[in-house]
Parts: sequence; C-alpha cells; structure tokens
Amino acid sequence: MNLTITNPPVVETDPLVIVRTSLPTDAKYDSETKRYNGKLARVNVRNGYDLALIKMMRYGIDYFAPATGDGILVNPELLKR
Repeated sequence: MNLTITNPPVVETDPLVIVRTSLPTDAKYDSETKRYNGKLARVNVRNGYDLALIKMMRYGIDYFAPATGDGILVNPELLKR
C-alpha cells in the first residue's frame, strides 16, 4: 500500500474550516466558516489508497474542507503510522 498522506509535513493550529449548518435532509445546502480549535494536517489526496483512507473518516469530525487553500484538513492523529 502506498499512502502519500501519512506523516504530513504541514500541521496547522486553529485553522478556518467550512462546516455544514443544514440538515442532510434539507434540499438546500448551507454552510459557514468557523475556527477549528486544535491542530489539523493539510493533505492532498494523490491516489486511490489515500481516497480509501479518507472515505473511512467522518466529515466534520475527522476531516474538514479548508476555508482557504488546497487539499483537506485531517486530524493528524489519524495519519500517524
């Protein structure tokens, strides 16, 4: 297995993330930008192995969309080998 997102080089403290404010059953998708209290690692998914790992995680708990920049923000503890 060739995971490229493990041991990420960039860990951000208290980054701005996008969180969903509407319910999954709502027809309209609403979101807002919030400050995450803690550390998140910025990673870029580069292959299917990375994507499979991310799919096992829960959005809004284990990973988030960043308010600015590329990639996704993931709990760095989940990426340790």
